[in-house]
Amino acid sequence: VVVAGEGHRGPEKVLVVAGLLGTGKTVGILQALDGLEQDAAYVLIQRDETETDRDYIDFLRNTDKKYIIFDEYTRIRDRDALDR
Repeated sequence: VVVAGEGHRGPEKVLVVAGLLGTGKTVGILQALDGLEQDAAYVLIQRDETETDRDYIDFLRNTDKKYIIFDEYTRIRDRDALDR
């Protein structure tokens, strides 16, 4: 997804961490963010999440954080626009 544009303040790159359940992805990400709390936003997607891809795109476009982490990304409903 391209989130840059006029007035864009958020990140310009998207990195994905994927792996099997229980392999330590979340722990590794949180350890990597240690000391970067001022520049980072950590978003844990819940199973019963009501937000859609558009909500997250708006968040990405309007954030001033340098690092944004979506944990459990696959739980986002209707994530078609994010997957492009």
